[in-house]
Amino acid sequence: IWEHAVIRADLESITIGNGSNVQDCCVLHVPPDDCIVIGEEVSIGHGAIVHGAQVDDDCIVGINATLLDGVHVERGCIVAANAVVPPGTHIPANSLAAGVPARVIKQDEKLLDFVRENASITGTCGNGTWMAPTVVIGLVAELVEGEGPPLGNTFFLVVVQLVVAGLNVGLRRD
Repeated sequence: IWEHAVIRADLESITIGNGSNVQDCCVLHVPPDDCIVIGEEVSIGHGAIVHGAQVDDDCIVGINATLLDGVHVERGCIVAANAVVPPGTHIPANSLAAGVPARVIKQDEKLLDFVRENASITGTCGNGTWMAPTVVIGLVAELVEGEGPPLGNTFFLVVVQLVVAGLNVGLRRD
């Protein structure tokens, strides 16, 4: 649990699994008659909000993402930075979800490998404290062109970048 994270289990329980991290300025809060379950090897990115949601093992919740009441994120998922996952949403295993409101934009078993690599790349700072990888996940561009529905043909470029001590690993979807 990193500095300035707020974990409020004043109404019901919050469970955080082994090997998981809740980074700086996150808020985990439980509504009445609900609970929060964070699985094992989960990274909750800086400033994320988890309110009455369940996140299964081996997931990444991106920087400033919001998971609202009743959300269930299955194993091996990535919720992109700044995504807002509406109440009651179910994100199936091995999915990349992005947007406001969040929607699944990719399903691929390789996402689980990426998430596991993220969880395994940890180290120590000079003073012996634990250092977590920084994950930057963003919806970079949406270009609209051509004819068709009101938005035309949509092109998404999603970049998932892992930055740890100069190591860059990218995943791109066109």
